Amino acid sequence: PIKVLLTIVLFSILALQYTAGHLSINTDTAELVAPDAPFQKNRRNYEKAFSQDLHTLLLVVESDTPELTKSATKRLLRLLSANKEHFNSAYIPNDNAFFRQNGLLYLDTNELQNLSNNLSLAQPFIGRIAQEPNLTGFFSIFEDALTSTDKNQVVPIDLTSLIDKVVLALHKTINGDNALLSWESMIAEKKTNSNNGFIIVAPKFDFTQIRPAENAIETIRKAVAEVQDPNLPAVKVWVTGEVGLEDDELSGMSTGTFTASIFSIVLVLFILLVAYRSILLTVATLMTLALGMLFCGAFAAFSVKELNLISVAFAVSNIGLGVEYAIHFCLRYRDSLTHHIHKDLALRSTLTSTAPSLLLCAGTTSIGLYAFIPTDYKGVSELGLLAGTSLFICLLITLIALPALLRILPAPAKFEKDEVQNGLAKLSEKLAILPLHYAKPISIATLVVAVISVGLTFNVKTDFNPINLRDPNTESVIAFKNLMKDKETTPMTLTVLGKDENSAKALEKKLSTLSSVDKTVSLFDFQPTDQEDKLALIEEMSLMLGAQTQN
Repeated sequence: PIKVLLTIVLFSILALQYTAGHLSINTDTAELVAPDAPFQKNRRNYEKAFSQDLHTLLLVVESDTPELTKSATKRLLRLLSANKEHFNSAYIPNDNAFFRQNGLLYLDTNELQNLSNNLSLAQPFIGRIAQEPNLTGFFSIFEDALTSTDKNQVVPIDLTSLIDKVVLALHKTINGDNALLSWESMIAEKKTNSNNGFIIVAPKFDFTQIRPAENAIETIRKAVAEVQDPNLPAVKVWVTGEVGLEDDELSGMSTGTFTASIFSIVLVLFILLVAYRSILLTVATLMTLALGMLFCGAFAAFSVKELNLISVAFAVSNIGLGVEYAIHFCLRYRDSLTHHIHKDLALRSTLTSTAPSLLLCAGTTSIGLYAFIPTDYKGVSELGLLAGTSLFICLLITLIALPALLRILPAPAKFEKDEVQNGLAKLSEKLAILPLHYAKPISIATLVVAVISVGLTFNVKTDFNPINLRDPNTESVIAFKNLMKDKETTPMTLTVLGKDENSAKALEKKLSTLSSVDKTVSLFDFQPTDQEDKLALIEEMSLMLGAQTQN
């Protein structure tokens, strides 16, 4: 036994060195699916054409007023754009030189005409504010409206609503709260998501870490704290998007995996002590499990070289599955000693009697795990390979190392027959007799439960929404679901690449007729229609407002 154990320890040291040098963890979720899958090929083609929109964070900026949102969004953008250490790029999708110059052309002609009419009515008030951009000019609007003798005068703003908002803002300010009054919200005819600002950020990743985007996200948190103004209402910035969702998932997974591992070890240790009632047998079992884990790690380094977010779970499964062999062996060994068999004979008898059954158990269990191998889902496929093969590795270590350990360790204390009958052993014996004494009632009850179960099976529904697989309490999921409430901002979209202009237009026309498609957007939708009419209206507004448009 000494030679066997020394040999195993030597090989385990080599296995540990090999694992440390050749096994790594890849947290890139894009690698979880086989690279030859059709959608993976489409993804790579899309990435070549629009690389700036893949692997990005979406920052959703919210505040009390649209004006504050826009200001905070721009300040946050400047901070992120200047940080080249953690970000490749950052931009506001709806705020650039082109849209600032041509944004009005994207309104419908009727919407543009209504805006022109509203500005025409508001022109005197805008002029007053432009001349006196202070409280005197602001309150003079009330004075003109309230003292005007012209009953037919049209006021472009709902004065009652405006007065209520002013009173509310003053009341908050007097009570020490920060409050703003939004003119944009007062003038706008319809409520929009103007209180939301969006920044698309391309972070730099470190795939050697469990959370590749952790440093970038922490930098964003610090930048958000910098843009807060103590004299203004707080600005909320939600971090979501593809990378944000993955980061929250990785954070929860790493914490959950560590917690599950510790919980599994503690629970296994407790069960072993209760079952064995022997510290020596418990120590031998845990040492065998540790040796098995070392060799399983070496096999992972040899076969897959990189563990992903799915396949890394095989380590946790080994704790539960791998320890079962040692439990069977040690319980049979202790039972043999209870019947006053010599230790050497007990070990020989245990080895010859349990090895065939344990081999059969490993074979049948591995079939279910190996069934995952053919799938294109790389993470699941590798998990099946590692977990299934680890069963045989742990079994081999159990049948070699555990008998050698037990051979050199003192035999556990023998239990007298009446002592064995106490406690759990006595309870298990009573439970074993129940199916024999009440075979007919148990059979009928089992049949009834089976029939009910079959009926309930037809009520099972499948949830195909992948966002529901994630923790609903994380920031990224909350923001994602809020964006899904508006069809203009929902991230749940499909992307299709066309070979040329004609094929893209034909495909868009075909897709738009499908009942499952809410709407389609293509590159050609960014070419405004009725440009001549709209430009004429814009020119009229510019002449009407004059120099006021520069303020």
